[in-house]
Order: sequence, then C-alpha cells, then structure tokens
Amino acid sequence: MPTKPLFKKCLLAAAAMLLTPTVTLAAEHIIKLDAKLNTQKNPAKRYLRAGTYTVTPIGRYHGGDKGAWSVWGHTTCKKPAGCRRTVPTQFTGLHSNYYIFSEQLGEVKVDGKAIKQVTETPQPRMNSYYLVNDTQRAYEVTQPFVYTTEADALSNALSSTFVMTTGGRISFALLDGSRTSDNRGGMSLKVVKVK
Repeated sequence: MPTKPLFKKCLLAAAAMLLTPTVTLAAEHIIKLDAKLNTQKNPAKRYLRAGTYTVTPIGRYHGGDKGAWSVWGHTTCKKPAGCRRTVPTQFTGLHSNYYIFSEQLGEVKVDGKAIKQVTETPQPRMNSYYLVNDTQRAYEVTQPFVYTTEADALSNALSSTFVMTTGGRISFALLDGSRTSDNRGGMSLKVVKVK
C-alpha cells in the first residue's frame, strides 16, 4: 500500500525531532533567586540568543515565588514608602535589587535610562551601575531605599533592559558582599526577548 512508506517516513521524522538536542529558544524565562543560595558565586544561569531583553521583577501572581529580599534578618523600617539606606545602617528592611552578568552584555538601561558605567563596583552600592572592565561585564539594579514588606519593595522595583551582543551564557544573582546566613526572601525576574 502506498501509505505505509509515508507513515514510516513521518514516524522517523518525529523520532528524529525528539532525539535532537535543543538549545533554549524560549522567548520568556522566569528566574527564581533565593537570597541565601543565588549569590554571585552560585548564580542562576541561562543561555540566551543575541538580542534585546527586558527584565521585570515579579511576584507570586505572575509566576514568581519571592518578590523581595534582605541582607538583614529583621526589619526596622516602618514606613510603607520606604526608608533611606545609610552608612552606617540606620534602617533595615526589604529591597528589590538584582545582579546580572555575562561576557556578552552590551547596552544596559534601568527604568528606560542608560546607567552609569564604572570600572569598579561602587561602595556603597546605593544606585544602579554597569560594571565594565577587563574581566567583567555586569550590572546591578539597586535603589537607596529599604521597605517594610515584600509588597512595598516589589511595587517600587525597577525593570531593566539589556542587549546580548551574541548568543551565550548569562547569570542572575543577588549580590551580598557579606555573610548570607541571615539573608531572607529572594527575587523572581521575568526575562523576555523583545528584539
């Protein structure tokens, strides 16, 4: 019968598709970061194609799990509008900072604006920056405020946009320069290819 060879051909093509390894080509990724685990030394990693991507902090209702985190084990800020961060620390609370790094990073914007490019990580890290030097290409989205609740911090979170100049690995982390044992919470980031 003439249909048998065609049927076999379709089965073989389907089997080949199932056995062929695939690269991550999804246009949308949800990155879930834990404040105790996903530091710069243990980031969440993805492979992304060349192009422009948006990063939006999200909460539980949009597919994430945690919407804010803290480098402190307790909160002293009592203002829903947030408390200004100071050195030395006057108020503790939750924030929505996140750190992204890749050798393929090109242009970076935070909240629709280009951010300051630096060759060393600023101290203290009160505002967003784009670190570019001989060994690193990274940016951190951060603000000089802490908040009372996860909802307050998430409602003030900043989105960002980055360009992958070529396809490659990119890492997502929560940057804490001290011990992480007292950290709590985390961040969920929706990463979408827009170009």
